[in-house]
Amino acid sequence: MCRRDRPRPAAGGCSQRRALQVKPVSTFPAAKEDIALVVDEAITAAQVEDLVRQAAGDLAEEVRLFDVFRGAQLGEGRSRWPSPWCCAPPTAR
Repeated sequence: MCRRDRPRPAAGGCSQRRALQVKPVSTFPAAKEDIALVVDEAITAAQVEDLVRQAAGDLAEEVRLFDVFRGAQLGEGRSRWPSPWCCAPPTAR
């Protein structure tokens, strides 16, 4: 490992450096969206997350359920699951 208190190696740099791996940068920004699904109380968080992932397909980089809401305004036996998700931008062609 290169340390600041040692003299820097010659032009070759630190012998312990690894090759940098990068991906092309998209010219399209990622979209961050919030959705909320109202479902039957019997539906689990895992089922809701799986549904969102399946519906979004390869576009969803991240899906995260962060809360559950139950209340009279939803009706008996219903719950609402809000979820932010990050949608990958299309690749430039």
